[in-house]
Amino acid sequence: MRHFEEIHFAGKITASVTHELRNVLAVIRETSGLMQDIMSLQDQGKKISGEERIQSGFRAISDQIQRGSQLIDRLNRFAHSSDHPEESIDIQEAAADFFQLTERLCRIRRITLVPETRGNPIHITASKFYFYAALFQALEHCLSLPEDSHIPVSFTEKSEIYFHVSGLFAEPVQKKLTGAFLLTGDTCSIRISHNTGS
Repeated sequence: MRHFEEIHFAGKITASVTHELRNVLAVIRETSGLMQDIMSLQDQGKKISGEERIQSGFRAISDQIQRGSQLIDRLNRFAHSSDHPEESIDIQEAAADFFQLTERLCRIRRITLVPETRGNPIHITASKFYFYAALFQALEHCLSLPEDSHIPVSFTEKSEIYFHVSGLFAEPVQKKLTGAFLLTGDTCSIRISHNTGS
């Protein structure tokens, strides 16, 4: 069952990012097509004021190329998250990468995650892939909340991640996850923790 959950998680992340990349390519294709139409009309001697539109098109394409590059970088980092069975992970930095990877999933549901910023790094030694998978388990619960929900996310010195939500669980739940991670839910939060003694 856990193996299926990991495949489901990896598939959802990959599908979400590649969908965003498809959108990037669609904008570039449509913008370049419009620019070609304008230049073609100018070549035919028709008097149109297209210079500003062409410049705007170049800017739009440049912006989309930068966005596409960022998406590829995120997907590449995710692909390499399974390179090491264990590594030192800054949970705030890794969580920020995860929230970027899942941005589209939250946007579709109109859910906003609001992670806090702590001054000092908080490290654990674990698999980064399983850390992402544990966060995804928590996120899937959050995505069932009503639209326009804002979810504060906090980090503790005990290397715990709290999604502060209400109304998801009528009674406490606890679920062991792969990689010595644990999901705990109660009436006011979802917590991801790591058993360093495993």
